[in-house]
Amino acid sequence: MIPMIIHTSDRVPLPKYMELSLEKRQSHINSDSPCLDLGCISKDSRALLAVFLNTTAEKMGTKGMLLHTCNNPKCSNPEHLYWGTAKENLADRHRDYPNLMKENARRKKEKWGDDYFKVMGALRKSET
Repeated sequence: MIPMIIHTSDRVPLPKYMELSLEKRQSHINSDSPCLDLGCISKDSRALLAVFLNTTAEKMGTKGMLLHTCNNPKCSNPEHLYWGTAKENLADRHRDYPNLMKENARRKKEKWGDDYFKVMGALRKSET
């Protein structure tokens, strides 16, 4: 078996790629294709997307991250993945699960009581 050699010299650096509009970064998305669960970890899915889009896959924190249009974290189908930001990820979550924040708050209040949010707020203030 001949090993596959991936040339990285002609790849678009991820910071440069992230300068494209969201519409262009999602232009390869095909929602009609099925999810593909290869048992990959995030690092592997990042590599798959990088090869698919001819980009690099360096970590950029919240400025460039792997996002799933299918909302399936186990999916590795490059037609469901795109490079996006944390802000875009949050917008996707609010669009697809509009009541998620309220539901999470309700569960926490039910589990920890009314003072939970006061305690968490005080902890956050003390950390800054």
